[in-house]
Amino acid sequence: MVGVKRVAGLLSLVLVLTAGGLWANEAPENRKRNPKLLSMTPMGGHPGSSLEFRLRGEDLEGIRSVWLDCDRLTAKVTAVKEIELEKARFSKKTYSPGQEVWIQVDIAEDAAAGAHSLRLLTEWGLSGPVTLVVSDGKAAREQPGPHHDPDSAPMLELPANLNGRIGRNGEVDFYAFEVLENQELQFEVLVAGGILSGSPIHLRDPELILYQSSQGWFQGEARRLETRVESTIFLLPKEGGILRPRLRHRFGKPGRYLVAVGSLAQKGGPGHNYQLRIAPVGSSPRQGQDHWTRYRPAHDAPLLDWRERGFGREIHPGRRQQLRSRAFAEPDGNPATTPVGEGTDQPDRSSAGPGDQTAPLARYPSLVESEPDETPDSASAISLPVMLEGRIDAPGDLDHFRFSVQAGQRVAFEIQTVDRMFPELSPWLEVLDASGKAVCSNIYRNVENNSAYWQRFLQSKTIFTFEEAGDYILRLRDLTSRRGGNGFTYRVLVRPQVPHIGEVSLAGGDPINLVPGEARTLKLTLEREEGLDQMVTLHLENLPPGVQVLPTVVPEQESGNPRRTRNEVHPDRFFPRKQEVSLTLLAEGDTPGRLRPHPVRLVARVVAEGRPGQPFPLKDLFLTVVDPVIPKTVSQIAAGD
Repeated sequence: MVGVKRVAGLLSLVLVLTAGGLWANEAPENRKRNPKLLSMTPMGGHPGSSLEFRLRGEDLEGIRSVWLDCDRLTAKVTAVKEIELEKARFSKKTYSPGQEVWIQVDIAEDAAAGAHSLRLLTEWGLSGPVTLVVSDGKAAREQPGPHHDPDSAPMLELPANLNGRIGRNGEVDFYAFEVLENQELQFEVLVAGGILSGSPIHLRDPELILYQSSQGWFQGEARRLETRVESTIFLLPKEGGILRPRLRHRFGKPGRYLVAVGSLAQKGGPGHNYQLRIAPVGSSPRQGQDHWTRYRPAHDAPLLDWRERGFGREIHPGRRQQLRSRAFAEPDGNPATTPVGEGTDQPDRSSAGPGDQTAPLARYPSLVESEPDETPDSASAISLPVMLEGRIDAPGDLDHFRFSVQAGQRVAFEIQTVDRMFPELSPWLEVLDASGKAVCSNIYRNVENNSAYWQRFLQSKTIFTFEEAGDYILRLRDLTSRRGGNGFTYRVLVRPQVPHIGEVSLAGGDPINLVPGEARTLKLTLEREEGLDQMVTLHLENLPPGVQVLPTVVPEQESGNPRRTRNEVHPDRFFPRKQEVSLTLLAEGDTPGRLRPHPVRLVARVVAEGRPGQPFPLKDLFLTVVDPVIPKTVSQIAAGD
């Protein structure tokens, strides 16, 4: 992706109340187009391949070119046609005009494996992204023709890596394969949803089942096999979870077997893509992951892809610097204040102070858990802050750690599952006082259905203020007490709370398309973490010539309250305070460089006692100034810029 250069004279705007939309009452024929990609088939390909993809979307009139996130993937539009898009709300179906676009994508031999972003540039600007997955091995494509029952199942050659699609509601895809005696295989179904922020999500609940094929006459239907299930749920920050089914099985008898892929909700259609992977156990060369695939963005941008929560996010000793960079810092880059608990002298900490503004901030120290630590009496002594690296060695294993705090000390606990994803490993954290009573945990509770029942959820982060000084016990275990072993590893960061800016989301997502002479209001939600109560300013860096932020005068707003449901128990320990923010942009009528997506960067500063802190980036966005003339035909295809 194109880098963003920082420029002097930042255009900034203090946080303000969100304004309403500007085009809410426009007539349909005069409405502003909003290019949107809804789906793409297939899910992806492998390095060195050339594939045809079918995209469906809205407001794609006047396509100019295909935009990809790196030059190792190239694409061109081959055909466009108008279609009717079927939409359903509850049991009612409606239809709206849309477009179907065919593109040819060439994937270079040295293309990075992982999720790539693909967009379309139209006369009305840039569309949002869809996810194109480049596999790390050769990938086959589902062959045309029905294979929705055991008799029509095509034969797969192992190991298999196949891109398929659940084309309609209720569809189940069957595939056959041959195994040797006592051969152990692993099966997994992967979907692209959730890998890249802002891309559409369709198949949330893929289903994976193994069958033993019937043999000869009068043997009945194929028999379902009992397998070792290692399925996980990939949790998203706001969109819920996505199931990732995973099975392992040792086949006692050689012969022909079947694997079926479907949807638990019996849903299907355009965009319901999947990738079926079958391989011998232990055949994967990935370090630390001997059998399962973990898709990631092909081009990581950890600084601009901040994730405050989620068991799968990476927590490492350098998180101290990450947190402090999102808090108030002097323009020279050093923190201006010391959070509670970080002022004591320990060898691992930076000694930077008023007389030393150049020393780097030290990393959090690490400690590897060691047995025996099954009871509070055998707990390992730790000093805060600390990064704990441990393992649930066997079902029911308990790990204990002993630490001391001062009265009023504010502590944060962050948890990561390393090799096994949640909920296969469901880490349950508790803090016990000297009497053995639990004073806090990572279980969030609330009442649902008119107080009919309690709901409980494990959270990957919790904060707590200790009212009394003394010794406490930190206890870790798996919630189910039924799983454990070599791969059930975790990390727990125990640290002082650092008031900082958390996640910042943009309503409607990226990109930003501006019509000259018209205003565009960007609606953002900013999360204030761990008691951040200072003023925050937002900046847009690298705006193109002719684009400006409109001045706005609105009374200041405090940090706001988190969204709460009835009868929540300590929601402030698990969720941030949220504040709605707006930025209004205007493109002048003679703005140059139209129809060329321009990379801009959203940047924040924390202001304390009237002094602005060090700016830090939040998001990279595309801004396009578009031609206000609505295209007359959908078939316009021009060469890319």
